[in-house]
Amino acid sequence: MTGALRIGSIGSSASTRLLPRLLGRYHSRFPEIRLAVREIPEAEMAEALKTGMVEVAITLARDDPTLEQLPLADDHLIALLSNDGEWPVQLSPQGLLSLPLIMIKGGSEPLVRAWFARGGLDPDIRHEVQQITSLLALVRAGLSVTLIADLAMPEHYAGLIKVPFDPPAPPEIVLARNASSRHPRLVLPLGKRGGGVGVPFQFL
Repeated sequence: MTGALRIGSIGSSASTRLLPRLLGRYHSRFPEIRLAVREIPEAEMAEALKTGMVEVAITLARDDPTLEQLPLADDHLIALLSNDGEWPVQLSPQGLLSLPLIMIKGGSEPLVRAWFARGGLDPDIRHEVQQITSLLALVRAGLSVTLIADLAMPEHYAGLIKVPFDPPAPPEIVLARNASSRHPRLVLPLGKRGGGVGVPFQFL
């Protein structure tokens, strides 16, 4: 079987934790398929699928009947703080209002803004960065705190602590495609939900 498959990724949560294992297994099974990954902001992913920029995408679940969506994993937002302070075991939106925040552009940003919006709150966003490394350095320096999807976190984050949210914000990560795709079996679920997914899509 030959062909090409363009895969959209919303960024760190998908690109660092889900895609490497999934694509490695996919390539071992279908070595002749040319795989191409494109990181696309979450807000633009549905349009990228509908216009054919990508055929499938690892993205956040959404209420959109034009997309077919297969659950892959559950994520959750956490607060990331310097470990040189004393913090509560959980943080609420109100508890973060007095703290300067760092916003990572793309990736977790829609989740963070929605979490505050549900409480009718406007956080004090002091810094906006693109890279996880920049985010970690600013938090580690004690300049501010950040909110980020747990799956987007690197394996090592010395000098920092993770604090869960109350109420929690559990986004669902899915494999999505345009429901009107001309390939009726472009997405074929194999294996089980979550990190144990084997080959979640097939280009036919």
